[in-house]
Amino acid sequence: MRHILLRVFPKEQKWQHIPARKEENTVLPLSTREATSLFLRPSDQLTQKERECLEQVCQIHEEMALAYQLVQQFALMLRTRQGGQLDAWLAKVAQSPLQDLHPFVKGIKSNIEAVEAGLILPWSNGQT
Repeated sequence: MRHILLRVFPKEQKWQHIPARKEENTVLPLSTREATSLFLRPSDQLTQKERECLEQVCQIHEEMALAYQLVQQFALMLRTRQGGQLDAWLAKVAQSPLQDLHPFVKGIKSNIEAVEAGLILPWSNGQT
């Protein structure tokens, strides 16, 4: 079976067919929704294929690996209600090179009391 890899070259705006080498492990393209799902779910809830895909993406892009770690830490804080770790997490993200997460940190800091209460207190106004 012959595998064909399609790549987009933005300057030319053309699809080019590139025959894949047999030993080449190609990274499957992820939609935003698929990537978000992989980043937010606990690693023990991922299938083997999803873990491999996530691992490939994190190996290819250092910033993706860092983003994955930070997102997993925040998600764990939410799941386990560990609001005491929020300040350290915010500082870590603010010092990171991930500029896309900086507005998220700024938004949390602008409403820090409500965010901390949401991470610590068992009550929710989610049904209202």
